Amino acid sequence: MTGIFSRLSGFAGLFSVLVLSACALPNTTNQSDTNTFAEPAAAEVIAVGFDNITDKYIEPVSLSRIGVDGLRGLGSIDPGLSMSEQAGDLVMYEHGQEIGRMRIPPETDVRAWAAAIVALTEKARDHSDEVRAASSEKIYEALFDGAL
Repeated sequence: MTGIFSRLSGFAGLFSVLVLSACALPNTTNQSDTNTFAEPAAAEVIAVGFDNITDKYIEPVSLSRIGVDGLRGLGSIDPGLSMSEQAGDLVMYEHGQEIGRMRIPPETDVRAWAAAIVALTEKARDHSDEVRAASSEKIYEALFDGAL
């Protein structure tokens, strides 16, 4: 039981570091756009976060599991969003309508997973008012909470 609490407190610390590092990234966009979630900064935050998550688990955990679960976490922002894996593709839906599809990245390629997550998150922003209105920090929180 103590191991579980220790692991959870470690994840809480990791999450805090990731959110703070995301806030510390230089702002290279227009100051009026406070909801920017874009390459390459978003992919870097996700890649580092997922790499740390896979290192922290006692039992081996697959990038595909944390990647898909992370994307499912966007449902905390917009409950109409859902994910599935079909014939080697990651498929994102909003209210049952397909809004994005990508090939499942190689299992051990954290950068490819991060790029896929950013691309599908951008699809969610294109179609969901709730995700579009969410701050970058809220999006990171949804992705990492889902992954954990």
